[in-house]
Amino acid sequence: MIHWKWHDGSVYRPMLPHLQLMQKDIPDFQLQYDTKSNKEISEDKLQDDRLLYSLQYLGQVNIGMYGGKEVLDEGIEKVLQQKLVPQEVLLDVKETEVISMENSTQVLFHHHYPEIASVGQRLDRRALFAYCVAVSPETPLTTSFDCLVFESSSVKDATEIVSRIAAGFRNTEWFV
Repeated sequence: MIHWKWHDGSVYRPMLPHLQLMQKDIPDFQLQYDTKSNKEISEDKLQDDRLLYSLQYLGQVNIGMYGGKEVLDEGIEKVLQQKLVPQEVLLDVKETEVISMENSTQVLFHHHYPEIASVGQRLDRRALFAYCVAVSPETPLTTSFDCLVFESSSVKDATEIVSRIAAGFRNTEWFV
């Protein structure tokens, strides 16, 4: 078993019955704790038992009629050149959507995975990441794309967010 821990290091509740069965079958069964990864998550990052990422939203720019991963660097550069004041946001990466909130109640962006064309990180500044989203997904032949740029306080969080959004593409491909 690989995923028995919750984000805060505690046992993931849906796994409890399985772990209890294993303990009955194997009396000396013990869970292995990784002391390096038992860092606690602050309460302000948890909302309704969901992990929210605290990020800096750096801005967005329209990148034209193509939103593939090849234009992410261009979009990030254009946003950085704008030199806008970063805005503190909370990012919730859900099973079928990504939600950016100014605080725990005011939604700034709400994008379903079929609207997101690409996601990726900068190679030279790995805490920076972006995703491209269709401006008018209801008219796919004539839509343009916006590139939304964020910066995380850690490379680990940025990598995790990019991976979770990429996994969201796979999870929702049958919804389209």
